[in-house]
Amino acid sequence: KNVRREITKISQGIQSPELQSRLGSDVYLNKTKGSDNRLLNADYVKDERIITTGKFYALIIAVQDYSDDNIKDLDFPINDAEKLYNVLTDNYMFKKENVKFIKNVGKQEILQELDHFNGIINEDDNFLIFYAGHGYYDESFKQGYWLPENAIKDKRGTWLSNSIIQDYLRGIPSRNTLLI
Repeated sequence: KNVRREITKISQGIQSPELQSRLGSDVYLNKTKGSDNRLLNADYVKDERIITTGKFYALIIAVQDYSDDNIKDLDFPINDAEKLYNVLTDNYMFKKENVKFIKNVGKQEILQELDHFNGIINEDDNFLIFYAGHGYYDESFKQGYWLPENAIKDKRGTWLSNSIIQDYLRGIPSRNTLLI
């Protein structure tokens, strides 16, 4: 179901010449119900698909408790991820049923979720992935890794490589993808 957006051109009603010149001639205000009345430029408004089509999906991953005693637990990943979840679902066009928040999960669970999103996202949709947890860059392999909950120190096979994440990003047919 497409979301109807209410966009109003506001630059014509601006009295201050200084403000008018800084904003330009084509500035619009997003007055959609539930929006934050954000200013939009003309390029954004002209592309109807950005405004009216596609769903917004998110995979939020937080790992702060590690099963390997040799990997230090973290204090804030779950808290940070919960804040992002709330911002996305309360202030943006992310419906709760399209946002998956997983906590303290292993490599297989992360890959299963990426497979899930690969099966439901299409070329009009938008996809955000957020990972909060330990990461590691191995200089000898020239490769970065995410450390899932079940990672074992010094055992790369238990880590999730950035190249695997890149493979998924190439395969998921979203219009826009943001990895944080």
